[in-house]
Amino acid sequence: MKIIITENQLKTLMESIEPSSVKGSLIKLGIPNSVIDSFGSPMEGSWVVRVKTNNPWPMDTLSISYPALDDELTNPDVTKVRVKIGKKEFNTTLDDATKQVSSKYKELKVLSEMDYRNLDDVIKFGEFSEHFKKEDLKKINKFLLLIRKLGVVNMLQAGDFFLMSIQYFKDFMKMKSYERDFDEDIVSEIEEMIPHISSIMINAGMSLVEKNNTEVTPKSVERAIKILVSSIMKYYMTQNLPNVNESYDKEKNFLKDNFGFDFSGKIKQITSSYDVPWVFDSCLSPASITLYLNRLGPIYLFELDGTKYLYQDRGEFEWFMSDNCNEYVENEIPEKLGIAEMGFSFSDILNMYFEEGED
Repeated sequence: MKIIITENQLKTLMESIEPSSVKGSLIKLGIPNSVIDSFGSPMEGSWVVRVKTNNPWPMDTLSISYPALDDELTNPDVTKVRVKIGKKEFNTTLDDATKQVSSKYKELKVLSEMDYRNLDDVIKFGEFSEHFKKEDLKKINKFLLLIRKLGVVNMLQAGDFFLMSIQYFKDFMKMKSYERDFDEDIVSEIEEMIPHISSIMINAGMSLVEKNNTEVTPKSVERAIKILVSSIMKYYMTQNLPNVNESYDKEKNFLKDNFGFDFSGKIKQITSSYDVPWVFDSCLSPASITLYLNRLGPIYLFELDGTKYLYQDRGEFEWFMSDNCNEYVENEIPEKLGIAEMGFSFSDILNMYFEEGED
């Protein structure tokens, strides 16, 4: 049976659930006022109360909102609100909503503050890359390279840094600074990356737990992260990384020693169609080159195994064209260079070789 109510009755019913009272209930349940935001009001016909966390998407925000999912103005259910926890959305009573959000917030807080410094011995090595985005693997690779360059620990101990807090890292470096001086720029860069690496690892840990159809709890995620950290470190230590105590001023030395190539002075930036070698004339017209430069950014020219290539970073993918007019957009060139498995993209190569204005 469909119940028809007047606009004034609807307004009265909607005002029976105030976002301010929802916020008050969450505070009573132990959620700090500083992480709670509210938008809208009963007078406007809808509202949302959000709880911010320090966890990666999709668990970065929890929310309670009104009206509930799929409610119709002609048949409202003012006893229900909509709850969003991660990717999951559902209707429930206000009392249950505040309890579920509070419980999940506390659980996530434990995860974000967990002490992972004392990692277990190496756990069984397994496939880990599927639990990380490509960009995340690149960040992890960069993070490990910075730790190696800093030279504060042996690389066998580098895994301890993955979920280290900024404050602990500062205290650790302060203690180590009494032994010798360290590169302050590298220290600052590692410090800046620490929160991002922690979030990446927590997110990957959740992914591994969910894949194994295990309940997401602080304990299950902690174990998953230990497995991932151990797997990552075993992978990197079997890739013939140079000893942590060896001094490298440029990442390009690392690539030369480990992958056998050196692009020093061999990459040229294209600033106009006149810079493109004639061998590309049958592939691209001057007008196309100008269009690519104006709309998509810089183009670079390099040579690999006797073949000339044009390269452009197009955001969602990297574009290459060989001098025989073949286009590559599926990571073929980084794989040919052998850097893809380490999380490098060709843009990383450019950053290394053009950071000093080389052209």
